[in-house]
Amino acid sequence: DRRLIESMATLAAVSLLLFAGVWIVAELSIRRQIGRIADMATRLAQGDLGARIAPPHPRGEIGGLMAELNRTAEALEQQRAAIDDLNQKLRQSQKMEAVGQLTGGVAHDFNNLLTVILGSNEMLVQSLSGNQELRGMAELAVKAAERGAELTTQLLAFGRRQALSPKPSDINRLLAGMEKLLRRTLGGHVDIELVQSGSLWRAMVDTGQIENAILNLCLNARDATPGGG
Repeated sequence: DRRLIESMATLAAVSLLLFAGVWIVAELSIRRQIGRIADMATRLAQGDLGARIAPPHPRGEIGGLMAELNRTAEALEQQRAAIDDLNQKLRQSQKMEAVGQLTGGVAHDFNNLLTVILGSNEMLVQSLSGNQELRGMAELAVKAAERGAELTTQLLAFGRRQALSPKPSDINRLLAGMEKLLRRTLGGHVDIELVQSGSLWRAMVDTGQIENAILNLCLNARDATPGGG
């Protein structure tokens, strides 16, 4: 009996020591894992979305919680990158809009000045028919004003960075209305032949944009035929 009691006491003592050891190890392990989670949460709260709980992760609910925190941080980091990108494009668009407005305003004022200069020089060319030297200088001034008008047209097109306003348009009538402008802009050394179609349907276009496109095409054609054509 005494030996049995001693053996049972020894077994109980060993069991208590073993239980205490397991409890201490588990407590320390849990505290360590909780500390890792707390550190992760603190870094996220401070804005460090690159924070992650490095593996290995323990099994069970604590390990699942760590993996979920990592997935959440990754999703937040992707959202921040997307927002930084949605913001960069917005800033660039605002800059382009401001430049476009400034360019359009300057080009519009300059175009008004060129209109006066061009009209005055055209009248001067007609009045100097008896003086070829002065007439030639006036013609050069007309050509320079025309080139300036081409440039302002392009600047105005750049400045009009706005939504299109398409409407049903008669292209035949639109081209007929541009004929005088084209002849004056391109010069007398370029022949213009306007061929209209009787069965042409109306087109949904922004008339300002289509006129600018036609003018640019004609200017390119003129530049491609410096000797006339």
